[in-house]
Amino acid sequence: MLSIDTELKVNGSQLKGTDFGINFEQFFNAQIQEKYLFYGHLDNGSEKGLTNEIRIEYPYSNYPLKETIVDLAFTPKEFERQKWEGNCNRLGGDPIWVQEPEKLKCPNCVQDINYIFQLDSGLPDLNERNSSGIMFGNDGMLYAFWCDKARISGCLWHTSVMSHQRKVRFASNLSKIITVS
Repeated sequence: MLSIDTELKVNGSQLKGTDFGINFEQFFNAQIQEKYLFYGHLDNGSEKGLTNEIRIEYPYSNYPLKETIVDLAFTPKEFERQKWEGNCNRLGGDPIWVQEPEKLKCPNCVQDINYIFQLDSGLPDLNERNSSGIMFGNDGMLYAFWCDKARISGCLWHTSVMSHQRKVRFASNLSKIITVS
């Protein structure tokens, strides 16, 4: 889960008090079923699913990622247009696309929604038997988006071997992985 607990404006969106959660088993099964997942963020901090139920057809490690507290820094100029290599985790700015750039549309107001952050494959989880970390397909990337007007989040996933992208949104109920302080 990415928790934003301080005043932070990312690509025009005010996100203080917003949590973005990931249920990996639901996330990966949504990919297989080509479902589009979006969640509404309620005033009490919880999320409400806005998509039909995802059938869990394939088990997947659903361990939380290891909790990490990070300090944010501005991206040096030479990394603003970084290619898809190295550390590709980022908050705000422009995404590093694995495939062709995409936009998500809010299911409520039908407007393009703002890119907020991306997570690269290989993030360590709490499963001691998983030496490669969480993988988004074959060395892929998770991209998260946000609609300020409707308080709806969504995400999509690109991987180096996907023939096409499927838009998905992650679910909640896992431990924090990043706390912005």
